[in-house]
Amino acid sequence: MADRNARRRATAIIAAASGLLLTAAQAPPPASDSDEIIVKGERLSPAAARGRAIAYVQQTGVVAGKEMVARWIDKVCPRITGLSPDHARIVEAQFRDVAATARAPLAAAGCAPNVTINFVDDGAAFTRRASAGNRRRLGAVSGDARQTLLNGPAPIRWWYRDELRSKAGLRAIATDPPFAAVDGVPGPAMPSNGADNVTMSQYNSSHISTQMNRALTGATVVVDAPRSSGARLDAVAAYAAYVALAEVTPPSSQPVNGSILGLFGDAPPAGLTQLDETFLRELYALPLDRRARQQRTRLIRALQRQPSTP
Repeated sequence: MADRNARRRATAIIAAASGLLLTAAQAPPPASDSDEIIVKGERLSPAAARGRAIAYVQQTGVVAGKEMVARWIDKVCPRITGLSPDHARIVEAQFRDVAATARAPLAAAGCAPNVTINFVDDGAAFTRRASAGNRRRLGAVSGDARQTLLNGPAPIRWWYRDELRSKAGLRAIATDPPFAAVDGVPGPAMPSNGADNVTMSQYNSSHISTQMNRALTGATVVVDAPRSSGARLDAVAAYAAYVALAEVTPPSSQPVNGSILGLFGDAPPAGLTQLDETFLRELYALPLDRRARQQRTRLIRALQRQPSTP
């Protein structure tokens, strides 16, 4: 019976994902014979550019409040589930392109995965099964955000594992398996430092460095194929890569303008926008051992320098 149910789920995922796969297969429009290049964009005043940059950072939820930025320090290794091998390769290739754009550390093919992108027939049900299998798996998500993750209608949902490390890279705590193993899909465990807790004493007179880094150690992205139907597969892959590489707060019902996070809004982008690319590159260039306010200021300044709207 379990095997029969698993086969039914697999068939439903493939059928529901057909909208994604068909749009991915469509050929791009033919190029014009003219050599003329037309650049369209709106030049923003310094005040407008700063306002746009502040809104973007606030909407992503990265470096919100007093919590420092978290990003990948170890090499990132993606795994795609729920698609045919050919389409999984499309998604992985797009993920690697986005990681290269961000200049994130990227593992070679054949690596042990620490990011999974799961294409499923019911994102909420998949997440509830993942949580039921290990309640600590969603331990960092609480309150309304947890309920939205477990029961909400989002086409794409995600969660992370992270840990504190010293500036020198020493792990402060052990890690649990960072992503879900659901519906018979195995997920390898992340390495542990062999102890539940490690106490670190740091002595430094610097008033700039916090002497601590926050590192992402795992990410699970769940793509609800029926709810994502109609979006291009490469755009969905870019969205999944973006949220796996940056500790993004899931957007509210209002899509994020000027970003891949607006993929399911009224004017969806074809892929990462200029703001997205600048944000990711600056995120991976930031000194991690800085206070949140300093990191937030640097991100805003980088985005403010963008000369025109996406």
